[in-house]
Parts: sequence; C-alpha cells; structure tokens
Amino acid sequence: MLWCLPTWHAEVLHAREVGDRLGALVVPGCYVTGGDGERGVVTGIVPCDPEKMRATVETRLRSEGLWPKDRKLSLETYALARAIAGETGGRNAVPEEQIAIAEATTNRVGLTKLPLLRQMMRDGRLFSRQMGSNPAVATSKDPWYENIVAADIVMTGRSGDFARGATNWFSRKYIADPVAIYKRWTMSYRGYWVGHLPGIDAARFMLLKLDPEYYETPEGRNAWKAAYAAGLAIMERRAPSMLAQPTMSCAAHEHLLAALTGVATVITSGVIVAYATWRNA
Repeated sequence: MLWCLPTWHAEVLHAREVGDRLGALVVPGCYVTGGDGERGVVTGIVPCDPEKMRATVETRLRSEGLWPKDRKLSLETYALARAIAGETGGRNAVPEEQIAIAEATTNRVGLTKLPLLRQMMRDGRLFSRQMGSNPAVATSKDPWYENIVAADIVMTGRSGDFARGATNWFSRKYIADPVAIYKRWTMSYRGYWVGHLPGIDAARFMLLKLDPEYYETPEGRNAWKAAYAAGLAIMERRAPSMLAQPTMSCAAHEHLLAALTGVATVITSGVIVAYATWRNA
C-alpha cells in the first residue's frame, strides 16, 4: 500500500498562501453574539442574513480575481466554508481535515434526511455555534479563502469521497475523555472508524461513519467489530494513529506506475493499490 497526496492538497495550500494577504473574510457588522469574550454571553448566533453575507464575500473574492464572474458562490458552499472554519479554526488547518469535515457534513444529509443548509444553520436561518443538532456544526466563525476553496472542492465533487463516507468526527483537542466519546458514538450510534487516511492523525482527529442499517446486516456487524477494535486501539494509544506521511502527489504516482507493465491501479482516498510487474530489461 502506498500513500499519495490528493490533487486538491496543493490547491488548498496555494489558497492558503493567497488568503494570507486577505485575512479572514469578515462581513462588517456581522459578528457572533456573545461567548467570544468581547460581547458578553448571549446566544452565539450571527444576526445577519446569510444570503447577504454570502453575496458580500462573493463580491470581495471577485474583486480580488479569486472567484469566477460567471459562477455564483453558492450559499451551500459559503456555509460549508464557515463550517470548516468553525470546526478547525479556519486558518492553517490540515487540508485533509478540512476536506473530511466538509464531506462528512454533506454525507449527514443522507443520514439525517435534513437539507444541507439545515445542518449548518440555526433553524435553517442563521449561522451560529454548534448547538446539538441545530445546527450540527459550528458556523459562527468567518472563513478564510482556503476554507472557501476546500468547500468548493467538495461541493463540485472533486474530493472523490476522501473521507470514505464519514458522517461524524471529533477532535481530541476539545474533548476531556476522547475514549469515552469514541465508545459512546460507536456503541450507541453504531458508528465505525473509516480507517487511516493520508495526512490525518486518527488519534487527534477521529472520523466515524454512522450507519445503523448496515450494522444490522451480517457483513456490517463483522465490519463494525473489526473497525471498532482498530479505532479503540488508536484512541487508547495502543496502535499507530497515523501511517507514513505521503510526500508525492497521486498524479506523480500514476506517472511512476505508468513505467510498469501489467498495472492494475486503483486510487481511493489517497491510497494506491497497485498490482504490477516490472518492465523486463
């Protein structure tokens, strides 16, 4: 098994470099109410029309030549960028974690049967902190340009199911007892660890797929048991939480494998599985 960096990895990093001169994409007058140490403790809601906020950011990006004039920055993409910022801090977050969060958020539509925007806005109307399942993710933080790009990669289908169908995640940084959370989400909600992904430390950032229907099948039950044991070993620090960090892009790996004969290559979630024989001299 070989790890490789997805094509969009470099795209997100480039957006980071460009976005450093822009700063956070703040919409003047639209600030979260309370809880940030600046405005007292109120509700954690951004009391502005999300559509107007989206349009303001779109106009700014177009003025900088960073968004095409013939394509709208959709409200779903803008909201997803805010979700990435809210869940990762926004700036300088690991590209793979940004993509995984965006994919998992969109994947939850199938799990909860709620529209995507409803997953990301309080009562489907306003951006806010994460409040249980209303909304299920934090969108109170202004995004950076790299978050916009990561969200767009997912919304346009270019991320290629990197997160392997994940619907939920948690970060060790914000949880007092991550092992207990892991056990509750897996045992109570029938979630299972999706496996190692390039660029992601599973002990620090755990991705789970909640699929109760699959769990009820014999195949699903066996898969869940194996994934549960593997994930628990990582959370308890009994197994490596991150495999070798990839250094080459998937495109470069494909070029390398083209030098082989009899190649059958599959690239999924940054993992190359190749069966080949070296070219005879």
